[in-house]
Amino acid sequence: MPTTNERVAVLETKMDGVTEKIDEVRQNIIDSHNKLIDQLDHVREENSKEHAKVMGLLNDLTKFKDKWVWVGGAVLTLLSLVFGHLETIIKFVTH
Repeated sequence: MPTTNERVAVLETKMDGVTEKIDEVRQNIIDSHNKLIDQLDHVREENSKEHAKVMGLLNDLTKFKDKWVWVGGAVLTLLSLVFGHLETIIKFVTH
């Protein structure tokens, strides 16, 4: 039967092995964390680029719409003026 000192020595050796394994697991977790952070940074960059692109397209579309709303308003105003004074315009043209 092993003595108490021998048993303690065996347990200390096993604990050293467990401590090494814990350190390896801790390092693996740190490495995985760093990789995830890098991936999140990359995704955030890509998301920012896509967001800027979509906002640019939306601004272009808004400018296009605004331009045609003003053109349409101007055309409708001119048409209403012409049709509102159509009799006067016909008198000027015929005389």
